[in-house]
Amino acid sequence: MNVDVFLDSGAFSAWTRGMEIDIQKYIEFIKQNQDVITVYANLDVISKDRFSMGTKESAEKTLRNQKIMEEAGLSPLPVFHIGEPFEYLEYYINHYNYIGLGGMVGKSKQTLSPWLDVVFGKYVCDGKGYPKVKIHGFGLTSVSLMVKYPWYSVDSAAW
Repeated sequence: MNVDVFLDSGAFSAWTRGMEIDIQKYIEFIKQNQDVITVYANLDVISKDRFSMGTKESAEKTLRNQKIMEEAGLSPLPVFHIGEPFEYLEYYINHYNYIGLGGMVGKSKQTLSPWLDVVFGKYVCDGKGYPKVKIHGFGLTSVSLMVKYPWYSVDSAAW
C-alpha cells in the first residue's frame, strides 16, 4: 500500500475532552503502523487553561515525552508552544530538522503574528530569510499567516 500519513498525537483534542493519552499506547500504535506513518508528532503537554500560553512546566513535560519516545526507538516531531521559553525552541532547532509549533488554536492574529515574527525572524530563518529547519503549524487556519511565513506544513481540524 502506498500511503503517506502525518500522525498528530491528538493531545489537544484529548485535552479538550478531558481525556489523557497513554504515551506507551501511543508508542505502540506508532510502532504497529510504521509502514504507513511518515511523520508522527511528539505527545505534547497542553497547559491547563486552553487559552493560556505554554509554560516552562509544559515545555519540560513535552521535552520529557520527546525523550521517552526517542528511548523507545522512535523519532517524533518535537513540538514547541506559544508562550514557552525560547530556549526550548533553540534546543529543537539545534537537534532536529523538522519542528511543530503548537498552542495557536484560539489565539488571535494580533497575538500570533508578533510571536511568529520572533519565531521565524530570530530563530527559524537565517539572515537571508530562509528556514534552517522545516516548521509545521498545528491548528493554523489563518490564510494570511500561512502565506506570511515559510511553513513546510500546516494542519487544522477546521476548514
